[in-house]
Amino acid sequence: MGLLGLLTAAAATASGAAPVAEPRSLASDVVSVSTQVCYRLARQEIVLGGTIEADTTVLASAGVNFGIANGGYERIGREGVGLLSQAVLGSRASGFDSVILAVGGRIPGCKTMAVAKEASTLVADIASILTSKEEAWREAPASNTPGAPLQKRMFVKRDSTGQAFLMNVFATSLPASELRVLTTVNAIPLGVTLPEGF
Repeated sequence: MGLLGLLTAAAATASGAAPVAEPRSLASDVVSVSTQVCYRLARQEIVLGGTIEADTTVLASAGVNFGIANGGYERIGREGVGLLSQAVLGSRASGFDSVILAVGGRIPGCKTMAVAKEASTLVADIASILTSKEEAWREAPASNTPGAPLQKRMFVKRDSTGQAFLMNVFATSLPASELRVLTTVNAIPLGVTLPEGF
């Protein structure tokens, strides 16, 4: 929180009013949808792929609208549109940017996508939020090929039962597309040995 935010919060507390919340960012929206939908799906806390009414209710509880707003397909581009084919779709506006959710379909799994004109610090901002005390994900080592259109960072978290989950955060650079980040969340099979500390 910046100096202005601290002063505003302090003034609001002194006057008895509730402090003003920090404005949402695209990074925080990506983390929110990834954790409130994809992570919860991986934990089998929620289910999608039923009726439109049921899916709409589940998505609304996570602050996600059923379907994709006008222009979403065009912004994600021809190379990215395959991620959406036959999937349960949701979206959340984030200023002039948007977060698109695709569950299942031709490409299995739960995908959270950030669509933005410019996103030079987006992956770093997402990583900072994920590794915060509130979210408690831990970054794991990842190897990438320099210049590849997908660059991956990996984050691991254990739930209260000890089950480990992996969130992949991919930075994308597809031509003629505003798709900037793609995340996936999956349970790590119990037989997989993780590095010490994970």
